[in-house]
Amino acid sequence: MLKDKYDNHPEFLRVTIELKRVQDELDQYRNFFDLGEREVLVEEVQNLRNQLQSYLDKSPKTSQKWNPPLQLTHAAESVLETVVESSNDDAEKRFEEERQRWTQTESEWISLSEDLRAELEASRSLAEKRELELNAEKKCSEELKEALQTAMQGHARILEQYAELQEKHIALLARHRKIRDGIADVKQAAAKAGVRGAESRFINSLAAEISALKAERDKERKIWKDQNNGLQAQLRDTAEAVQAAGELLVRLKESEEAVADAK
Repeated sequence: MLKDKYDNHPEFLRVTIELKRVQDELDQYRNFFDLGEREVLVEEVQNLRNQLQSYLDKSPKTSQKWNPPLQLTHAAESVLETVVESSNDDAEKRFEEERQRWTQTESEWISLSEDLRAELEASRSLAEKRELELNAEKKCSEELKEALQTAMQGHARILEQYAELQEKHIALLARHRKIRDGIADVKQAAAKAGVRGAESRFINSLAAEISALKAERDKERKIWKDQNNGLQAQLRDTAEAVQAAGELLVRLKESEEAVADAK
């Protein structure tokens, strides 16, 4: 994607077209000199000289009278040489201007290439950084998933223990209620019959047993209450872990999208 952006950059395309045009003009000037345009002009001047000399050779009698035309011939030759030299100077001047222009265009193209290369390198570095962050987020997510799985398993075990403890508590309450009702019936029967002595001791022992059962029930109730508090604390921890896992998954998704955009 970055390479396409680099190739389709408007400034890059403009510089490429300009560089192609300058290169074509440079080739034309090179061809101009390669074809020997200067030699052609010199050859034409030489032909004119030969024709003039041939004409003078055919008219020997008037050669002395026509010394000024000979001087004119030399002047024409000088003019032709001047024209040739002027043409060559103009061509060289244009060639030098085009060469400087081409050099400047090439410098601009190189500068643009360096800028695009730097931008490409920065994008590549950013993509590598995002990829490292993504890998770190994935590793953290895996660790959090393992911790969450462990917490969920512990939560399930606590729920099972809580259910068992609740069943025991209900059974203990029913037993205590049944014993209490039985003792109340025994006391009422003893009071009606006027029981004394051993029967009274039996009733007192039953009352002591009930008190012990009550103390045991209170102890178990305290244990159940502590376990219930611990269960609630673990439930809160589990809820916080689930929330943290959700936030991490959102960050992980954002990191994946950022890496995809960078690439």
